Amino acid sequence: MNTILVHLGCQGPYIQNTLPPEHMDWCIRQYLAFNSAPLYVLTDRENMPHIAQRPGVRVAAAEDYYSPKVDQFHRGYKYAKDEFWGVTTTRFFYLEKFIEAHKLAPCIHFENDIMVYFDIGQRAQTFQKLYGPNLAYPLCDDTQATSGFMYIGSHAALSHFNAYIIDMMERLGMYGFENMIRKRHNVNMVMMNALKNTLKFQGISRSFQEITNLLMILAVGR
Repeated sequence: MNTILVHLGCQGPYIQNTLPPEHMDWCIRQYLAFNSAPLYVLTDRENMPHIAQRPGVRVAAAEDYYSPKVDQFHRGYKYAKDEFWGVTTTRFFYLEKFIEAHKLAPCIHFENDIMVYFDIGQRAQTFQKLYGPNLAYPLCDDTQATSGFMYIGSHAALSHFNAYIIDMMERLGMYGFENMIRKRHNVNMVMMNALKNTLKFQGISRSFQEITNLLMILAVGR
């Protein structure tokens, strides 16, 4: 199963650094210790030389996968175009284009502070059997989910999720969107609502408890 890591540099009150954080290298090493499948790293072109060249690591420039959705999002969140919350959200738009261009779905995406302690390829059939063409995230509770480790079952599901983010930004405005994501150091309700909408998009109905049981091990692992 394909696995993708994304790092986009940001400038803002939370983080003012475009370089990959030091812990990202440990994240990559940890993945390689347990996995033989390649790890795709999508990052700013200027950061590509800062990603250590290792067998199994394939680095690509995010600028080559720019999406119009980035502009749509920035129109509503324009004061923080390169700020932490803006970058952590717009990464999904680059990810969508990258997956589409290289036909990488189904795949796993995880954040650069996540340590992977298992062979994702050996669990590929389990992920696909449980979630099929949908998206899946570890849940925090009945209203919050984390993007730390994501299963992306199809390009269509991620595209639908991203469209939901744009729609919410346009309906709630900059401060409404920001207030939601600041409730937790992640995308919480945005993720949960988008997950529900993605499942509806696929014509599937699942209870919260079923989803929680399936993903709890990932939440514990984080």
